[in-house]
Amino acid sequence: MDYKALFLETMMQPMQAAQKIIGLGVKREVLWTALVLVALLNAIQFSLSFQLSEVAVPAELPAEEQALFQFFMSMAERPIIFTMLLASSLVISVFVLSWVGRMLGGSGELPEVLAVVTWWQIIGFAIGLVLWVLGFILLPLAGLLSFITNIWLLYAVSGLLAGAHRFRSPLGGLGTIMLSLLLFAIGLTFALVILGIGAGAGAGGTNV
Repeated sequence: MDYKALFLETMMQPMQAAQKIIGLGVKREVLWTALVLVALLNAIQFSLSFQLSEVAVPAELPAEEQALFQFFMSMAERPIIFTMLLASSLVISVFVLSWVGRMLGGSGELPEVLAVVTWWQIIGFAIGLVLWVLGFILLPLAGLLSFITNIWLLYAVSGLLAGAHRFRSPLGGLGTIMLSLLLFAIGLTFALVILGIGAGAGAGGTNV
């Protein structure tokens, strides 16, 4: 298999690339393992980025954003925990993208969605690693290159999901992503509310 050609096709014609990725017939357990491995590599890169740049929390940020910034900094110091969180979110995303796509009229099965999501994560990590290295060399262009790359990767994953679900255009894949993100946001908000209530109740019990 010419993986260089598959990479180029993924970036230029992702719907066609999706069928080739699925056609490879990679076993499900191999794909799950690869997905977790990519999560580990991303966590290591994330940790190194914070450690090498010696990032400090900007004092001018609002309290909520400072807390979020500090959370990410704490995760950079705990790559194993961050790997577990990232891997869990990726696994959940595969199930959600599969379910939402079928809800929107797609026909992709879980192994097919898993295959294209895993491939997209692999190429996303590879491109991100290149941009990370270039950031040390071409710092003024790093932000622009990152923005363009993220737009292109969004187009690629939209096409990959559209191909996996047999939609007629990448718009079907984009709709799947948008609705999945909405469901993620609702679920995260609900979880934070519950955790906040639990924390408040615990604090109240201590003061009594």
